[in-house]
Amino acid sequence: MIFLTTSTPNLEVVWVSAETLEELWKLNTENYISNWTGHPKNVWFMGNADTRKERGIPTLILAEMTINLGKQPTITIIHNRHRTRWLIQNGFNEIPIGLSKFEINYGRSIDLVNIIETNIMCKKFNLTF
Repeated sequence: MIFLTTSTPNLEVVWVSAETLEELWKLNTENYISNWTGHPKNVWFMGNADTRKERGIPTLILAEMTINLGKQPTITIIHNRHRTRWLIQNGFNEIPIGLSKFEINYGRSIDLVNIIETNIMCKKFNLTF
């Protein structure tokens, strides 16, 4: 079990298709990261000051994404691109990510957004190190 959060207030936690995310992200050559080597870093998780962490439940700080509209939509990952790449490379079919509520419907229309997470204490997302 893990808590999911973003570092920017007012973003929704959504689950996106890793395949569609990869396709749209590749089109943004200035933002795209093709490879990550290594294990998750401790800074990807909130520190010990967070009460959830003190109770033994890690809190993953998610990447934040915007959808760039146009004839061919692309995405930009604003923060935390490396952890998104790590999740994709480790075989996750769906990736949790922060997205503005104003972009969710469009994300659904292009088969990017699958689920809006209503419970930040996510049981289906199990990370082991």
